[in-house]
Amino acid sequence: MHVLAHNLPIVVFAMDRNGIFTLSDGKGLEALKLRPGEVVGQSVFDVYREFPHVLDSVRRALAGDTFSQSVSVGELVFECWYSPTRDESGAITGINGIAIDMTERLSAQRRLRESEERWQLALRGNNDGLWDWNAETDTVFYSPRWKEMLGYSDDELPNHTSEWVARLHPEDIDRVRAELQDHLDRKTPYYATEYRIRAKDGSYRWVLARGQAQWNAENQPIRMVGSHTDITERKLEQESLKRAKDQAEAANRAKSEFLANMSHEIRTPMNGVIGMTELLLDTELSSEQREYAETARRSGDALLALINDILDFSKIEAGKLAIDHRPFDLRFVLQEVMEMLGPKAEAQGLGLTAAYPGGAPDQFVGDANRIRQVMINLVGNAVKFTAVGAIWVSVECEGREADRARMKITVRDTGIGIEPDKLSLLFEKFSQADGSITRKYGGTGLGLAISKQLVELMGGSIHVESRAGIGSSFWFSLPLKLQAASGRDRESAEKLGAEMPV
Repeated sequence: MHVLAHNLPIVVFAMDRNGIFTLSDGKGLEALKLRPGEVVGQSVFDVYREFPHVLDSVRRALAGDTFSQSVSVGELVFECWYSPTRDESGAITGINGIAIDMTERLSAQRRLRESEERWQLALRGNNDGLWDWNAETDTVFYSPRWKEMLGYSDDELPNHTSEWVARLHPEDIDRVRAELQDHLDRKTPYYATEYRIRAKDGSYRWVLARGQAQWNAENQPIRMVGSHTDITERKLEQESLKRAKDQAEAANRAKSEFLANMSHEIRTPMNGVIGMTELLLDTELSSEQREYAETARRSGDALLALINDILDFSKIEAGKLAIDHRPFDLRFVLQEVMEMLGPKAEAQGLGLTAAYPGGAPDQFVGDANRIRQVMINLVGNAVKFTAVGAIWVSVECEGREADRARMKITVRDTGIGIEPDKLSLLFEKFSQADGSITRKYGGTGLGLAISKQLVELMGGSIHVESRAGIGSSFWFSLPLKLQAASGRDRESAEKLGAEMPV
């Protein structure tokens, strides 16, 4: 006993019938800040006068009871055993006792209990079901909430792995097993997947399963703990949104195809009307007749431009507009645009200038027609919305790598400009910065939207900067594949090597 007392957190004590200590020994005295034998000869009623419950236990033992109970001494807790001593006549002569320091053990139990309570509270809060699988015995624990998610009470569903396997959706079994095995083989840091599991009513519930395994020293899985979250409602919402999205896209494609077909059908007779008007203007007409015929031609041209915009936009939305890849001369394309729009600018008294640096590349492979279309749209808008001043068109090479160059085409004007809060509307379909612009200048509001989509289809981007009443600057940047320069006459290239007024 002496050896045990000095190596375990216990106290061995004895006292006479008056409560005077005759023995006080053991390692447990250290917690009481006492030395072995220090209280021998002292009365327990003096040493523990501040702890009346200790004194009550002593009195009970001196009265003849043999018992054990927990006794608190300040922040310490001891489990104490009391046994009265008696003489030959049976009279009580004192007490023998043992006290074991339980403070740390009880504290650990309290911390564990608090931790479990927090854990249970968290689980109740997130409404998850738990599972705990013993890989060595292939047994599993399913929490009541896990079973409740499938419509079962706790005692209705056995805690067997076969219950889980049997309830997996046939289409999900192979995938889920493979993902689980990947984690058990330590190929993935954690297990997380979504699958369907059959409920009591025969329906399938979607669950998000998450788990973490434990491995032994031989790298073999010994246990895996995880949770199930019911995500059925979320999945149903996702499927509903996907169906709605698919239906909307199908309707949009049908609309675009309808517009494309209608625009094509309208454009054919419209070309005939314009052609006949051109022939009519070549005949002998009175001044009044010629005025009417020219008005009809201008109206036809405007209507054809509108139809062409709708046709292009419909093809883009229907995914039927293909980008060409043929050799072309960008310098020559710029010259064509300038020659096409120069007369209109001159008629309005505007200066129209183009610049293409002599050292910049100009031989590319791409869609010259679509690049020309974007340039015509931007320069045409600049001419339309500029009453006084000038328009500048410039080309520059932003960068060159191997067989590609990034070319930037900028159109700057001194026109009406755009308010800052209207800039974001410019590239939206059927939209112009101000409704009054449509009434004053005409147009479909599709030109810039088509230009943006064409540029993006070619892998580029388009941008704008503008100040109301000062002017605007539009530019687009394209990554173009280079081609070897041809030996043809480069008179037009030399002509555009520096600024060229038109």
